[in-house]
Amino acid sequence: MKILYISQSIIPSRSANSVHVMKMCSFLAKQNNNVELFCYNIKSDIEESILNYFKFYNVKENFKLLRLKVFNFWLLREIINLTYIIPKVIKNKYDLIISRSIQLSWFLSLIGFNTVLEIHSPPSRKTNFLFKNILKNGKIKFLIVINEALKQHIISNYSKHKYLEIVVLQDAAEKSYLKKGEKEILKPFNIKKNSVGYLGHLYQGRGVDLIIKLALKFPMNNFYIVGGSDAHINTWKKKIKSSNIFFLGFQNQKICSLLRKKFDCLIAPYQKKVYVYGALSDNKQKKSKLETSKWMSPLKLFEYMEAQKPIISSNLPAIREILKNNEDSILCDPGKINHWEKALIKINSDVLFSKKIAFNAYKKFNSKYTWDIRATKLIDIFLRLQKRKNIAIFNYSLEGGGTEYMLTVLYNKLVEKNFHNLNLVICKEKGHYEKKIKNKTNLYILNKKRVIYSIYSLYNFLKTNKINILITSMSHTNIVAIVIKILLYKKLKVIIRESNTISVKSKYTKNLKNNILNFLIKKIYNHADKIIAPTNIIKKDLIKNYFVNSNKIHTLHNPYNFNEIFLKSVESVNKTEKKMLSKPFILSVGRLNPQKNYDLLIKIFEYIYKKNKKFKNYKLYILGEGRDKFRLKKLINNANMSQNIHLLGFKSNPFVYMRKCKLFILTSRFEGHSNVLVHSQILKNKILASSAAGANAEVLGENGQIFKDQNTAKIGDQLIKILLNKNVKISHKKLYNKFSDNNVVYQLSKLF
Repeated sequence: MKILYISQSIIPSRSANSVHVMKMCSFLAKQNNNVELFCYNIKSDIEESILNYFKFYNVKENFKLLRLKVFNFWLLREIINLTYIIPKVIKNKYDLIISRSIQLSWFLSLIGFNTVLEIHSPPSRKTNFLFKNILKNGKIKFLIVINEALKQHIISNYSKHKYLEIVVLQDAAEKSYLKKGEKEILKPFNIKKNSVGYLGHLYQGRGVDLIIKLALKFPMNNFYIVGGSDAHINTWKKKIKSSNIFFLGFQNQKICSLLRKKFDCLIAPYQKKVYVYGALSDNKQKKSKLETSKWMSPLKLFEYMEAQKPIISSNLPAIREILKNNEDSILCDPGKINHWEKALIKINSDVLFSKKIAFNAYKKFNSKYTWDIRATKLIDIFLRLQKRKNIAIFNYSLEGGGTEYMLTVLYNKLVEKNFHNLNLVICKEKGHYEKKIKNKTNLYILNKKRVIYSIYSLYNFLKTNKINILITSMSHTNIVAIVIKILLYKKLKVIIRESNTISVKSKYTKNLKNNILNFLIKKIYNHADKIIAPTNIIKKDLIKNYFVNSNKIHTLHNPYNFNEIFLKSVESVNKTEKKMLSKPFILSVGRLNPQKNYDLLIKIFEYIYKKNKKFKNYKLYILGEGRDKFRLKKLINNANMSQNIHLLGFKSNPFVYMRKCKLFILTSRFEGHSNVLVHSQILKNKILASSAAGANAEVLGENGQIFKDQNTAKIGDQLIKILLNKNVKISHKKLYNKFSDNNVVYQLSKLF
């Protein structure tokens, strides 16, 4: 990949941000990327004595430096930056632009180049407006922040585009190995025993005054301070009252690495307020305005972890994101000197403990915080988001039903996987399955009474939200999706799912509406990009009776959340339900409509009840609502079975009933892909189901029995035989491979 890294760093300089960008570019280049680093050349701030910049930062010379000479005046500097960067970006056609500059990211977005923006603190007043605009309009690929606290600050204080991802990538360090002869480099420093090392700047909030106090209390230890300007060192030297504290001055990256491994203990005494640059203390006039204690992810700490030495640091929230007290470090209250004294006594006296925390810190560093890992994560996230699609699932409502249940499971799993930007669009507000939606942020209600009335509103939503893929799952929503594609939004990819064996359904629903739907299915289903058939029966029906191109049809089972079903099945119930569940019962679940053929079920149960005395105490529970409710009640009363057959209405948790039932029965005239048949298999029920033109047989497989005719006595005898047979052999492994939401969503994603 061709990568441009836009920094605001002055190179070469002593700043930590210059170390960060040089290391990142080196490790990005190490992964076979062609990397260019843009940086500043400000004469007043650079280290003029440095000739080899790569050697100074101890990195390989595997990327190109673009050093721009600029003035140390921000407005003029930004104008020069733009005149240099914009033509370069247009000409070179970079695959990836990483930016540490809010203003440059904003300007580049105006001409169609969205960057990956990385920030290490909240934006300044100068750039706050531009940052708000970038976030709200999603004008960057993604945002990298340096710690979790900064991410939460941005989420709480800024309005961001719903598709924009904020990624936490802590700082890092490089693995180093002692080469032959390198020990000699440290001889001039004369590092004594019981050494405590501090490496870093001497600015306000860095805890140098605390180190000076510790040196007085611990004459047996030798304290070494590495870093700082001559002015800072001279100021601190005037405050020293002990002979066991040594200032080694600024050292290059290589020597710092050797020193860290040489010291016996490493200390990072950050105070409650930490500044990036500036004066030595709060009472100085030229102190830094950039206080970073909440947002920091100090390079120093990761370098300490790599050194395999015991670490004493401050107990601050930002530090606790990285280190854990008494596990990989000792963390002390920055305002209580006695905490630091106890920590140093522990390190001096307990060798095994010191080795343990040093080992754990290195282990954590090695698994999470190397530059290699950080660079890999950045590239992986970029490549993942490049493939990311904006997807909308459209349905009439989320009221209780097989399709609604399936779409709820599908949406939740796709959101959990986080491979794509998901939206769930419905016409009608409310519905039982709305409660089951785990992330309601992207749930949209069009407030339309009928699907046909939603065409224009749905089209507007798709265009506004830049939807790439629309998924639908019922004949009328499928037709609406295809009409929008044909007439209004030709770039839209439409994936439809046919939920029923349409030709069989049509035999039982002969009316004008159904005739129109059948006509439209034949005429326009082939305009869909992909068609999902939950069973091979439905696939064959679409090909044979509706002339759908077989190449467009993909057989894909409905998805099921096995863990949720198991957990729901053991939930506690109220006293009434507990009493009902204590009795032996046969169960059926589904809408009370002609499709489910409950007339036959009532006759079957009446037959077994009267034929065999063993089933006199059995009940039949039917869960569901529908237009046939009163007619079925009348049928039950006429058969004098009202004490034994109960219509219990819709249940939000049918799984407690499934787990307890003696047998699950489904008598449907037709089905697409029966969810309740899969649920009953997952809960290892004895099962008897109608063939439903072959659809139920395909879903059930060998995990239950099928009846094909409508002979009440024959079906009743079959049911009795199943009830008397104690054996239920159902393989969960096979079921999981076939129906789990993980596997189904993986297969579905291939169609995107």
